[in-house]
Amino acid sequence: MAASSSNDPAPPAAADDLCFSPFRPVGVVCGGVPAAATELYGEPMLLVPIRRTFQLYKGVQMNLVRGGPEFERDITCAAQAGKLRYVAEGANIHAMTHHKPLWTKPHNAVLRGAVLGLVAIDDLLFSFGDDGRCAVFGGRTGEQVTEFTLSLPAGVRYTCGVIPPHFKNKVLIGCSDGAIRLYNFASGKLLFTWAVPPRVGASSSSSSDVSVTCLNASAYRGIVAIGTSDAQAIVYHFEKDVVLATFVHDSSRKDAHVRDDPTAAAKKRHRRSAVADALRPDGADGAATAVTAIAFRGDDEGRTLATGNALGEVAFWDLKEKRLAGAISGTKQVKGFDEMLSAPHKAAVHTLYFIPGKPLMVSAGGDNSMIEFRLDTLDGLALAIRQRCGHTGRCATASFYNNDLLVTAGAEDRAVRVTHIFSDRASWEMSQGKLGRRARDQGVDRDVLRLPPVSQLVCTPSRNYQWASIVTVHDCSAKVCGWRLDTRALENKIEPIKTTAHNCTAVSVSECGNFAVVGYSSGHVARVNLQDKSLLHFYAEKEGRAVAEPDRAHPEGAKISGTFVFQWADLAATCAADGTIRTWRLTTGKMLAKVKLPAPVQCLTGHRTSLLLVAGCSDFKVRVVSLTDGRDTTGNVGIQSTADTAAGASNVASATVSRTLSGHVSPITAVALSPDSLRHLVTSGSDGSLLVWDLAAARCIGQYRLPSPATSLSFHPDALFLCTTHASEPGAFLWTNRLRYGHAPEAIEPVAQLSSCPLMHFPRQEADTDAADGDGDDDEETSRKKQNGIRKAQAAAAVSTALGADAEGGIRTTKHTVEYWDSMSRLDQIRERNEPLLPPKKAAVPFFLPTTSELKTTFIVQPEKPGAEAREQAKKDQDARMAERFGHFTAEASQTEFGKMLAEGDFDGALDWMVTASGALIDLRVKSLLKEHESDDETGVIFAQNERAAGVILRFVAHAIRSRRHFDMVQAFVKLVFQGHGELLANHPALRREIEDVQAAQRDAREHFHRCFARVGCLTATFANAAQ
Repeated sequence: MAASSSNDPAPPAAADDLCFSPFRPVGVVCGGVPAAATELYGEPMLLVPIRRTFQLYKGVQMNLVRGGPEFERDITCAAQAGKLRYVAEGANIHAMTHHKPLWTKPHNAVLRGAVLGLVAIDDLLFSFGDDGRCAVFGGRTGEQVTEFTLSLPAGVRYTCGVIPPHFKNKVLIGCSDGAIRLYNFASGKLLFTWAVPPRVGASSSSSSDVSVTCLNASAYRGIVAIGTSDAQAIVYHFEKDVVLATFVHDSSRKDAHVRDDPTAAAKKRHRRSAVADALRPDGADGAATAVTAIAFRGDDEGRTLATGNALGEVAFWDLKEKRLAGAISGTKQVKGFDEMLSAPHKAAVHTLYFIPGKPLMVSAGGDNSMIEFRLDTLDGLALAIRQRCGHTGRCATASFYNNDLLVTAGAEDRAVRVTHIFSDRASWEMSQGKLGRRARDQGVDRDVLRLPPVSQLVCTPSRNYQWASIVTVHDCSAKVCGWRLDTRALENKIEPIKTTAHNCTAVSVSECGNFAVVGYSSGHVARVNLQDKSLLHFYAEKEGRAVAEPDRAHPEGAKISGTFVFQWADLAATCAADGTIRTWRLTTGKMLAKVKLPAPVQCLTGHRTSLLLVAGCSDFKVRVVSLTDGRDTTGNVGIQSTADTAAGASNVASATVSRTLSGHVSPITAVALSPDSLRHLVTSGSDGSLLVWDLAAARCIGQYRLPSPATSLSFHPDALFLCTTHASEPGAFLWTNRLRYGHAPEAIEPVAQLSSCPLMHFPRQEADTDAADGDGDDDEETSRKKQNGIRKAQAAAAVSTALGADAEGGIRTTKHTVEYWDSMSRLDQIRERNEPLLPPKKAAVPFFLPTTSELKTTFIVQPEKPGAEAREQAKKDQDARMAERFGHFTAEASQTEFGKMLAEGDFDGALDWMVTASGALIDLRVKSLLKEHESDDETGVIFAQNERAAGVILRFVAHAIRSRRHFDMVQAFVKLVFQGHGELLANHPALRREIEDVQAAQRDAREHFHRCFARVGCLTATFANAAQ
């Protein structure tokens, strides 16, 4: 149905051209590709591929360190070795050290074959392709070290590989023909081949289709663990050619002795087995039980082997006693498969990793979850201690929960989850009751007892701590479910229609949080009270109907496709597949108006504070419906006040189509109206298209294509973000609304050829705000800060260039507030105000007065008073010293950076320095240049010095005013100079020319301001008069 596959390479749209820039995904933890593990500075690291990107986790705390870059295709395999990280997509291999790319090389530059697997060790990377060749690259340089042919039989492919320790130049691979092969990669020779023995009791046809699915090397020389597609886990010593142990990871084998067991526990286990068999994929009898992950435990001398299979089960095997040691049931280990009620994962387990030196194991599966188990509990059974998970199935709908930066989402996995948009660690699943106890009592999987998949979800936080604030409706269910965020649990299930023939298809909640309007597939519309969890009434064209025999709001068979409740107004709206939109009195259920559209309505939204509805129709058009109260509002699409909305809602007389927007070429899946204004509308199509509309102009201002069709659209209440869910994604995606921050795109004509539209790549993950900084490498942190500094400098340079390209005569101000510069001229008052009210206390007199031990006679000699000649000579010496001190302006100015710039005529540099300095420092520098005489002897010298300094400062002021840069700071500086040193300037007639120059510059700036505001005021007055 999508116009382009997720694997088709496409260039991303330029960031400046997008109305919505990628921000981050929500609820995306891992994908279906095996993770790559390594140990870096004693800290285990996990590289988890997710579609076209990857995420890096710290193994112990499972903290998200960072997300990887976006690639052209889905990642097929990954590997790690120390600081080096490798991923393969298609025929290309990408190498990175930490977050910096090193090189990109094809597996085979001639054949361009796809990469099937990567194995890394030290500074070597082994790449296995579908061309039957193995290429060895240098990890840091990317140069090809060697290449050899695997010499596999026809139709046989590489499946997995490992580097066995304690061997030189050896690589062991598993193949699709059920054999393992050992190669010397230095010489390219095949050393030996060993075929996996068939499973005991298996038919000859099934044993011939066995393939090796996973490999893991033990710390002991020559011992490897082999997982096969027929559920076998084999421990093999390839150096001695001995099979040490063989296990079968197949939980269905217990049925043979369970069905003959008459006990009640056995009957419960048999029911669980029947449910598990029913949930098993069709035609997956062999493939569904394949061992997909295998690992040796390292902290118990390799005595324990862990296996995971395609059903999401995890089992432990005792290699010493060659028996099953236990299996994971939910979040804890049980002693056998018979006691296992639910698997820890709901999809294939592709990664099992024992953290070196610690009794911890991390499992990851294709169900978008990672679980960390602790193995050294008191009873010796594994227990889940940490978990990172998102929705297992496709995320059907998502919505923001007020302004709390929380996203609530419902998916096909029958769960409702709440996630913080800045940290996936701050996420939880809403409780549906004691499912674990009920599952144990009934002997079934807890997923069977969950609610049906969520089809629609709405939030209203006004009654968060009183009753349900989240309302959901579900597939194939007539129940309306209310959830409380404060208790994180399901509060009630309201069933207005007690029949399985009618299903809930739409729901909306009033702003007060008391009422919910629910639409059904039969055409019924009901209003329920969330406070007392009861049905109030059904909406019908004819009043007076009893609740027991409800009439339909829309004709029979017209499924309700959308409902909407206006804010602070007794008004609700519904739409149906019959192509009609009807408005109702919310409290009484009386129909007020209806409008017939040319095509059935598939989705509906509106603006809560104005009488405006937006409907997506099956004829691929979007229609804007305005509700009127009989007054002439032709062509009026605008926000009304709350009072006007409430008044208009009580007198709604008609509904008219005011806009028709054409541009989609496929069914419309979702519509969303920007909550900050009625100007912008976003719609999505089933072909992956996303269109942005300007409602006032009725024009399209943006047309993009998404990697997967969007199923729901939701704006943040402050219009900061747009949240989308998609047809094939388990999480929600957040996009920054650039329209909210002043982005003004031009109007365009929508094109039918979607491939020519810009591609909006999904957002990639960033580090959690509460995660530990970095990944344990100081060099990487330093490099990251350096790169961030470079990017900020480049961004600042780009901004400076853009500002420099403004129209001539433009005026720019600083980033500081008015109060910051206004205090510059009032520093003396501020100092006086900050002085203490009382003078400091005198020092206390000591209790014991000091005494002298003896007295000595001292003669005081009075100096002779100098004569007239001596006094004159002393004055000449003082004048010489003052001339030497104040002989020229730069003698004092060169002591400070500000004075040196003024003396050298670098007025632009002095202006930039003032922006970074405080007001008190600027005042101090000015006072150091304009001296006040301390005695009559210094007056002549300081008078000449002040005249020179004041002249330079006044020329600087005139230059700063004419430059139109940092205009607010310059005006504060002018006030400081003339108000604080006005008397000094008035006593120097030689400064008259400089003062008149400053006056002329100030007059020109004032006239420029007047012209700018006069033009805007004229335009405003013109349009204001026209609107009257």
